[in-house]
Amino acid sequence: MIADKAWQERLALLRKYHLCCEIEIFAPQLPDFTAVVNSYPDIQFILPVMGWPIGLTEAGHRDWKRDMEALSSCENVAVKDFRDGMHLRP
Repeated sequence: MIADKAWQERLALLRKYHLCCEIEIFAPQLPDFTAVVNSYPDIQFILPVMGWPIGLTEAGHRDWKRDMEALSSCENVAVKDFRDGMHLRP
């Protein structure tokens, strides 16, 4: 969905109404999400669940961390943390 051009065109409508985009995605979608966020620097994005890390292997965690670090350079993104007692690898 995130890479879909029609979705991105509708996303641009948020500007007209001064709205933000809060979206839940899975870790494999983080690179596409980062590209979209960079394409719309004037829209605030909220990622409520840290890109749902679904690859629980060391490689999966490493990929998730790399992609979250890339996303962290985007000033128009806020990330919510609802772990509350859940433990992810450091």
